[in-house]
Amino acid sequence: MATLGPKDASSADTIQAAASPVNWYIMIWIFFCLASNSMAQPAGRLCGASSRYRIYLCSSPLFCFADSLAILIRVIVTSIHHHISPLKASRLAILVRADERHHSKRTEETSFEDPFPATVHEGPPNTNTAAWPRWFFFIVGTLPAAIQLASFTGVPRAQILGLMFVSSFVVIELVTFLSTFKEEYKTIPEVLRYLKVQGVPIEEQKVRFKAYKLIKRLEWFEYWLFLVTLGAQCLLMADLTDQVWVVVRAPITKLFEFTFMKVFYTTYYISMSLFGLLTIVRLVMWLCGKWPSLDRWAPWGKWLWVWFVANYVLVMIPYPSPARCRSCRSFWDKQLAFGGVVMFFYYLYFGLSWLCERYPLIAKALLIDRRPWDLAKIEHLPPQHRTGYDTETEVIYSPPWFCFCIFLIDLAVCVLRYGLVYDSTGTVNPGWTYVFG
Repeated sequence: MATLGPKDASSADTIQAAASPVNWYIMIWIFFCLASNSMAQPAGRLCGASSRYRIYLCSSPLFCFADSLAILIRVIVTSIHHHISPLKASRLAILVRADERHHSKRTEETSFEDPFPATVHEGPPNTNTAAWPRWFFFIVGTLPAAIQLASFTGVPRAQILGLMFVSSFVVIELVTFLSTFKEEYKTIPEVLRYLKVQGVPIEEQKVRFKAYKLIKRLEWFEYWLFLVTLGAQCLLMADLTDQVWVVVRAPITKLFEFTFMKVFYTTYYISMSLFGLLTIVRLVMWLCGKWPSLDRWAPWGKWLWVWFVANYVLVMIPYPSPARCRSCRSFWDKQLAFGGVVMFFYYLYFGLSWLCERYPLIAKALLIDRRPWDLAKIEHLPPQHRTGYDTETEVIYSPPWFCFCIFLIDLAVCVLRYGLVYDSTGTVNPGWTYVFG
């Protein structure tokens, strides 16, 4: 058996001695690297969401995992159901993901002969254009970070989340690569030319429409997968809020000695109570079908200003003693902490709305659109039936705003968790990982 020489033994001892705990800034750097790689990957729609907002959704490892699971199931089910090769199934999956239209709203009279995708934002998917640079940056940037994360000890949760990023990228790139072998098919009907039903010509729309029933079912599956992933994302945010509150509770308690913090806390508590009451009232109105129309929406804005003024008037109420605050903090303060997150996004919506209206370039950079209030109701109607709807008042378009909020949540989860909550005790960073920087 070969033995280590003095030089080899000293090198091994040096590497072993160089092992250290996994610092919080290393974890943040690794997740930034893994997330940015997935966010920059062009792969069409994500679980039914527009590819334009993929850069925001892919900041979450949960959505990346859901996306890879969706495309794998689509390829496997399509190949088995239609009895076609995995290459054709991969090509069909790529074309469907590149199509920005909603198949679930189509009927038997809808034409499917248009080139896919049929939007002004994207052209036909060309997988060879940026594949090699993307793979190169994955090898020199993302792969070393993934190897370094896998070598750590004591961080199983972070390793699972990192594996979701890497596996999603690999699966999507593999399906995209397989689709290039059938790149001569430019539209979905061309992929499905194999259909033959008792001699009926393939040009018959009803025969061809049967093939799209599977596409519609898979899109419904992706829709529910998106909702499940969103629920998991909300649970992750709630867990983070509770953990961060445990860390910051002690310094906040010390700040209660100052009059300003007493006023702020009382104002915040009253604000959350009134906000919760207002939300319940609006929810009941929506369930009863009495949601105010746009011409009645202005009074709600005025009531919001009255609400703010009332907060600062009610702060004159005697502030409870610190002992009383500590006794009730076990429950109510956690609710206030979670409500603070809700309030943050609530006010951020109006702040971004004003910012995007005043500075359109910022809205374009953030991929946030401002559209007419009733656009969703009239975009599928002919022009002669669009009278009576408000097409002048513009508001933030909900889908990009929603995806932007998910991105902010993911950013907060990464920075706050590893900056405030993370404990490196019991973790090991092997010495040989110094080669990755």
